[in-house]
Amino acid sequence: FYLLMDERQLDALIHMVVPNRLTGAVRGVLEKIGGRAGGWVRGQLLVSFIIGFVTLLVFSIIGVPYALTLAVIAGILEILPIIGPIVAAGVAFLVVIGTGSWGLALATIIASILIQQLENNFVVPKVMEKTVGLSPAVVIVALLVGGALAGVPGAILAVPIAAGVDVLVDEWPKVRDALESSA
Repeated sequence: FYLLMDERQLDALIHMVVPNRLTGAVRGVLEKIGGRAGGWVRGQLLVSFIIGFVTLLVFSIIGVPYALTLAVIAGILEILPIIGPIVAAGVAFLVVIGTGSWGLALATIIASILIQQLENNFVVPKVMEKTVGLSPAVVIVALLVGGALAGVPGAILAVPIAAGVDVLVDEWPKVRDALESSA
């Protein structure tokens, strides 16, 4: 919501909805949440690039045909948690099985599983730690909870929601002080 509004519209909305004594604190919270949301978008793009590159590297090494195309597909589908990597692996399997090589098809599936494990256990937690400012443990828990509660949409939104909650917890003392100073 914040990212879609320009600063003047946001200020007008804050002044309409929030009492004057709280406008500074609310504006600060929204700016920090916006910064974290921007970090999440950058993190998602970086994760997609990393997975696409690793897929290209691994598929090229094991001799998968159309490795570049399959790597681009894997990178793009990486944006969809859980489902995207499975679909990308399925597409790669179908391409390889079309060549008639069951051994290469098995190697492709094993490589896809290993890449997915790398992504789940290392790439996403570390990238989100750097770009969003959440610890890897919080990222993993947020993804698990978001996915369990709301499936793929929950997993997609889990990290930015966790970042927003983190900002609210960090900024609560300032908001509380603003409330108490006007009372």
